[in-house]
Amino acid sequence: MIYIACPAFCATGGTELLHQLYSHLKIRTDKVKIYYTGLESGKNPIPESFIKYEVEWVDQISDVEGDVLIYPEVNAHLFSRLHRIKSVCWWLSADNYSEQRKILRPRLLQFMNSFLLQLEPNSIFSNKKITHLAQCNYTIDYLSKKGVVADYLSDYLNELYLNEPVEYSSNARENVVLYNPKKGIEYTRRIMQNAANTKFVPIENMSQRQIIDRMKSSKVYIDFGNHPGKDRIPREASIMGCIVIAGLRGSAKFESDLPIPETSKFAVRNSSLIGIVAKINEAFANYDNVISGYEEHRKMIRLEKSRFETDLALIWDKHIREYAE
Repeated sequence: MIYIACPAFCATGGTELLHQLYSHLKIRTDKVKIYYTGLESGKNPIPESFIKYEVEWVDQISDVEGDVLIYPEVNAHLFSRLHRIKSVCWWLSADNYSEQRKILRPRLLQFMNSFLLQLEPNSIFSNKKITHLAQCNYTIDYLSKKGVVADYLSDYLNELYLNEPVEYSSNARENVVLYNPKKGIEYTRRIMQNAANTKFVPIENMSQRQIIDRMKSSKVYIDFGNHPGKDRIPREASIMGCIVIAGLRGSAKFESDLPIPETSKFAVRNSSLIGIVAKINEAFANYDNVISGYEEHRKMIRLEKSRFETDLALIWDKHIREYAE
């Protein structure tokens, strides 16, 4: 049996990716189920937006030979020391793993976190029985510095975004800057203070339909968060025709993870604020020319599903097939 561990009740980009993996594996074998963590008695663990995946799920697993458990890195503390079941850690975010470890460790030891991880004889980095997959090249680089080799398995956007008709023209758009208030809000506030006459709209408390419509009618999306993995919202904004401006953090530092013009990436520091505001004004005034520089990013986004299928086929043959026969 192949199990995919996933937090219950949680509808995020990461948990949707775990459900996407389930649907692709289900095509290959009927020996696949989702193991939901954090269950509550009497409550359905499947978010409404994931009902379409027609999930078969379980509330417990055993550490037995012949089975496979695929889990995100935030659950590594639960599963990385299993001995019999084949352990596959899918790194959806390098940064989130580090933050999780800080939470789990006593405060006195937090400052030694990275050093202590290297000393743990059974840590996820030194356990040679664990197979590692990585969602982006930033994470592959992070793991390689820990002495870990990972296979690339990324993700793709919800087809609502890929199938939506979009007009890449200033005629259809307002001079509006969209932002995610959960990502880099402190620095975003500084940008807003330096662009007092600009309209900023947070992406929050919106349905998926409302987000799509807002992105289709706006010219700019900014993201100065940590970019712990290959984030979805910048890709959603880009495919909907927003000019994406990002901070040089995490995966955004890797051209292969965020292939937007280098002139649209800025170091997250006070000296960049003038340049960021100037870039926003350029996007407003010259949208039709600036947006043409984002075609490479949109092309990558459109090809992500086929790339996912190709990479999963390789991983299936290399790591999983024998457990499904």
